[in-house]
Amino acid sequence: MACELCNKILEVFRIPFGDEVTTPLGPHHQILKYTCQQCHHIRERVYVACCDWLNELGSRKIYPQSLSITLSIPRGQRDLDFSMSYSHGSTGLTVELVRGASTPWGSGKLVDKQWIDPGIFRTWKSACDRLHKSCQALPDFQYGSLAPARPRWLIDVSNFCLVPASTLFELRYVALSYVWGGTMTLQTLLSTVDKFQTRDAFGVGDYANQIPATIRDAMHVTSLLGERFLWVDSLCIVQDDEATKTDCLNNMTSIYAYATVTIIAAQGNDADEGLRGVKGDVSKRRQHPQEIFTVGGEKMIKRYFPPATSAWYSRGWTYQEGVFASRRVVFEGESARWQCNEALWSEEIYPEKHAGPKPFDDEHQHHLFTAPFPNMDAYREMIWRFTQRRLTFAEDSIFALAGVTNVLSQTFEGGFLCGLPELFFDSALLWQGKVERKTMKFTSRGIPSWSWSGWSGVVRGDLWTARNYVKSSANPAFGARDSVSYPGYQLYPILQWYSSDNISTEERRPIANRAYAYRELSFDPEKTLPHGWTRHILEREKPLDDETITLLIPGQGKYYFTHICDPLTHFWFPIPICESSAEAKIPPHHSYICCKTQMAFISTYTRRISQGGTPYIVLQTESGSFIGALHLDEEASINRGVYSLISTSRCVRLNRCPIGPPGWDDKDRPRATTLYEYYYVLWVDWDSEHSYWCRKGLGHVIRDVWEQMDLNWVDITLG
Repeated sequence: MACELCNKILEVFRIPFGDEVTTPLGPHHQILKYTCQQCHHIRERVYVACCDWLNELGSRKIYPQSLSITLSIPRGQRDLDFSMSYSHGSTGLTVELVRGASTPWGSGKLVDKQWIDPGIFRTWKSACDRLHKSCQALPDFQYGSLAPARPRWLIDVSNFCLVPASTLFELRYVALSYVWGGTMTLQTLLSTVDKFQTRDAFGVGDYANQIPATIRDAMHVTSLLGERFLWVDSLCIVQDDEATKTDCLNNMTSIYAYATVTIIAAQGNDADEGLRGVKGDVSKRRQHPQEIFTVGGEKMIKRYFPPATSAWYSRGWTYQEGVFASRRVVFEGESARWQCNEALWSEEIYPEKHAGPKPFDDEHQHHLFTAPFPNMDAYREMIWRFTQRRLTFAEDSIFALAGVTNVLSQTFEGGFLCGLPELFFDSALLWQGKVERKTMKFTSRGIPSWSWSGWSGVVRGDLWTARNYVKSSANPAFGARDSVSYPGYQLYPILQWYSSDNISTEERRPIANRAYAYRELSFDPEKTLPHGWTRHILEREKPLDDETITLLIPGQGKYYFTHICDPLTHFWFPIPICESSAEAKIPPHHSYICCKTQMAFISTYTRRISQGGTPYIVLQTESGSFIGALHLDEEASINRGVYSLISTSRCVRLNRCPIGPPGWDDKDRPRATTLYEYYYVLWVDWDSEHSYWCRKGLGHVIRDVWEQMDLNWVDITLG
């Protein structure tokens, strides 16, 4: 017979999914007195939490006679969240009530521990088709639809062969995102593409035996989804046809965005792992760890959430595939699940319109693609995430992100050069990280030292921020940042950069670094603004507590600006914004950049360790005074006699800013003035074997000191 606690817990599951529920359970000592075996599992969780909470309160000299326990379910979730008075702490238990004859309102269901229900894939897709309008829309990451997908080949999973996509009346297909690993997978080549179009080429015989388990299982799942065609990179790209291969790589985002479903194989470390639990020729059994218990005589299940630790999450190629796949069947751990724009459904629950937490947690990534203007905050987040992943071949770094940067070129005027936005090229060069120089294995094309793409390791860009030009925004695509953001610095370009495909500077292309082209218009209210921009007088309700924060706002914060593409966003000054009808500009893949700049040589320095544990160099005068600092890209380069430095841009920053250039936290850095003026410098080293300069580190030198040094004007090429 159910106890009072059982009934209270069961009652919350009668509330329609999506509503927020809060139910007082009473004092903790009273809850723990229950002896009902049917809610033992729940009471055990409350007991453990109470012990932790009482210990925490005891450390704060608080000794309550009892803790008041509240049971709540957050909006849109099925988490039993137990919280208490005296503390902000809580303990959660994600459970579902199993649907049965006496509990038709339950959402949970029991699963086969070894095999996935083969009908569940089509059930998920049909439910999404029926319930989710946004999932049926064409991909819309920018002003209009994403460029149409152009896969050249697809696998016909009924006839087990390749078919030209151009011959299909309706281009409808499933895509596979997986990890190759060390598997010697079958690949389509110019010499085999005709043979692979033969019926049963992938069904029987030598070629069929060379197809890895993951691809074979994906072919079977495609059929279970009710679809006929599958796109897999190893078989649907002719690997030794460089022209068509490059086109496919540049349009990878469209291929995944337009797939009706993407199968994500996040199990194992290579393509031989297969999709566990799919009944077929090669799939392995799985061991689903579903935990079942009873409350008030009714079955409940504790939801299974596998850890995101597989190789799929750490490989560079899968990054853009995951970002652009709008409907996914994910094989992870010992389970499968459905993820789309509106829902997350596991095997353990019945598919309702919304069932589960927010489907995608990569909010910054979607902001990057939906903002109608260049969003440097989201770009910084994207590069930080991408550089945490690994690539088998170092030279793939640019191509593994090419699809993403090609899409972003619709809002970042000028496109991307080796992963750096040309619009913000001066600030894009100022990346940092604990990195190692990449070495090439299978290409003669150089990997640039001046771009983060030429290095292995996690990269950050402290100057990659929209705070410098965006005052505030109510646009959800920009994070709905209503509070006013005051820039802590202003960067001033001093060079004209050029790119080239070879060391010669005769055939070079100017880099369109125009982010600050209209900044001076904010000073003079009489000057004509570019098309689409409107100037507004900034009226404050009360004076600022600290007027120094306006020193770095162009026009001292008297005006703000809006653009017709997004009236919800207020800018400190106009920036170049692409017209929605204009074709995105994709710059050529040049490995060299060149400019005319000033060079200095510094030989007096001290090695120090930053608060974050990163070694850096303090640049000094002969008497030991601080004149700047240098972060070395490779720690092994730290013991050098002379550093060759070139200036790249000038910066003015509030001295009280929490972050700044390398050496910003150094104890000897001057802090007496309100503003701190300096030059950003690159440490460069001459590569005599290839006859060009290489970037070795990033730093800064105090402006007055730099301008008084023995400077030489040089024409420099970075490779």
